[in-house]
Amino acid sequence: METIKSEVLTNIKKTFVLFLCVWGGIWIARADDLIVLKGSSARIAVDGIQKVTVANPAVIDAKPALDGLSVLVSGLAEGNSQLRIERSQGGELVTNVVVRSDLNEMLDQIKALLSDVEGLDIKIMGNKVVLAGKILTKSDQDKVTKVVGIYGNVILNMSSFDTSGMSRAYEQAILQEIGLENISARVTGDTVILEGVVYSAADLKRAEQIAKLKIPNVINLLTVQDVMIETDVQFVSIDVAKGHNLGYNVLDTLQASAGYGLN
Repeated sequence: METIKSEVLTNIKKTFVLFLCVWGGIWIARADDLIVLKGSSARIAVDGIQKVTVANPAVIDAKPALDGLSVLVSGLAEGNSQLRIERSQGGELVTNVVVRSDLNEMLDQIKALLSDVEGLDIKIMGNKVVLAGKILTKSDQDKVTKVVGIYGNVILNMSSFDTSGMSRAYEQAILQEIGLENISARVTGDTVILEGVVYSAADLKRAEQIAKLKIPNVINLLTVQDVMIETDVQFVSIDVAKGHNLGYNVLDTLQASAGYGLN
């Protein structure tokens, strides 16, 4: 009997521990690493700050900002430290803060992370890594945003998203897939405008369907024009009065040849 009770208690304890682990996993949110330059600070946007705990005070200092909507993290020495932020809602936020003292090393890391982003220029100006240029695709823009979030205020992001480049790419892709002459595609924001002439209702419908696969909002200004066949006709003018002797009578020739044969 005692053995059964012991097993039941053990199972209850295991279930309770498992519940705590699951409950803790739900309420602890882990953020990406935050990289801070030694001697500089970065902000983490947080609502409802209850408590801020630093694992290694020799590496970083962290405290709620005066606005109460963010935590100010300062890099004191090179190294790593865990930062835990207790919130009134949403549970605990855990971030690993990395402090670096060499800006050139951070520049190399940032360049490596963004090496495949076209149109982006990365360089050091003062105590900042500056990003400049026009980014051509939405996926590249998302990648830049991700890296900027990781490196905190070490990066000064002056890059912009070149929507015109994206529009041109969509226009070319739509026209290439439609494959018809005498039409144009113009992308404005989230809308594509089709203009020009097609020679059947089926071509008009097909062009619109292809455009919608690329951009759902389509303004179809195409017109259907009947096919016209052009031919060149030449007229010859003959003066009947002056040309009554024109021609060559084959029968007369044959009769003349026969007469010569009889003689």
